[in-house]
Order: sequence, then C-alpha cells, then structure tokens
Amino acid sequence: MNTGQTLMTLIAMMLLTLVATRVNTQISTITDVSQGSKYDLLATSLAESKIELASNKAFDEKTANSSVSVTSSLTAVSALGKDGTGEALEADYNDFDDYNGYNVTDSTTMSIPFVIQCKVTYVNPLSGGAAAGTTPVSSPTWSKCLTVKVFSPKYMRDTITMTVVNSYWKFR
Repeated sequence: MNTGQTLMTLIAMMLLTLVATRVNTQISTITDVSQGSKYDLLATSLAESKIELASNKAFDEKTANSSVSVTSSLTAVSALGKDGTGEALEADYNDFDDYNGYNVTDSTTMSIPFVIQCKVTYVNPLSGGAAAGTTPVSSPTWSKCLTVKVFSPKYMRDTITMTVVNSYWKFR
C-alpha cells in the first residue's frame, strides 16, 4: 500500500467510527423516548383511574345519603378531605372531596414507583378567563375541581396533571 491508500483507509475508518457512534447515539435516544412514553402512558392511566374512582363517589359528605338545596349545607372549604377516622383507607372514601390531600406512592407497576397527589377545591364553573371552572373559590359552590398529579422523580422528566370538575345535580 502506498501513502495515498493508507490515508484513504484511515479516513474511511474515521468515517465508519463516526457513523457507528452516531447510530448508537440515535438508538440510545430512541430507547429513552420509548421508555419515557411508556411511563407517561402508565402515569396517565393512574391519573384517569383516580378521577374515575372519585367521580363515582357522592358529591359531598352531606349528599351521600340525602340531598341538599343550599350551598351552605355543603362541607366547608377548610374541611375538604377525609371526614375522620372511618376513612383511613381509600376503599373507605364515600365522597368526591375525600381525595383532597390524597398522597400515595403507587408501586403496583413493578418497573417504576409513581407518586400520586390529589387536590380538591370548590370552583365556579361560570367564571370567565382562561382557567374558567378550575380557579378555587373561598366558599362552597355546586362544583368541585379535582386535580391529580402523577410523577416519578427518578424515572420521569414531566409530571402528568389531569383535572376534572364534578357538579352536584338533583333531579326531581
């Protein structure tokens, strides 16, 4: 081999090394994005599950067994959350606002632990603006907003946040 052929061989080897490095980087990036999407999907499913569980409960402790006709009969803003010692477990929750302050680490998926946090507030769904219906108000109304956040500090970059507004309806 002469000097020209040796130089071309070295350049070819360098290009092959660069291409191999670039391909490995792309494969690594694709794997990271795929895993992130998997975790986001699981977190979304957990958030939806909490929203469905809460939405299937009575609107308020006072409406669990009877109806109310004035908002002053509903649970006070400062009392939203578990109603007492009888609701130590989620299975014991009987109304929507019991999920206020709910904070648990869910490790039912073996691959990753998720932190689930819930907050319930009274809202005025008729209020205007960009955040209509999700801005907390300082007195009981016929609507409550549940915000569920699901994240995993070690495995997820983002937090999945889902919100639902539940309103009290009495048909005669």
